[in-house]
Amino acid sequence: MSLEPLSNTNSKIPITNRSSVKSSGTSNSGTNTAISDSVDTQIADKIKTALTSAAASPAVDSDRVSNIKQAIQDGTYTVDADRLAAKILQFENKFPVGET
Repeated sequence: MSLEPLSNTNSKIPITNRSSVKSSGTSNSGTNTAISDSVDTQIADKIKTALTSAAASPAVDSDRVSNIKQAIQDGTYTVDADRLAAKILQFENKFPVGET
């Protein structure tokens, strides 16, 4: 699984797992924790923005559905078999099957 980089982030900031940072007799309130908290806050803000945007958008494009229904009733709806096959393969390739 690959992760896409977030835009507008500073690639020089180390992101660490707090539980994997070894303590050298100092508390966890050091710089690494502060940087990690800052990055966590930035990501949380981006997630919140995305969720707000998604909630404001309609789940279904009613105009598109109406147009497709009308084309089916008129007998003018066509399916591009090559495009459909490509999309099915694209979807299936997201879930690789292990070799047996």
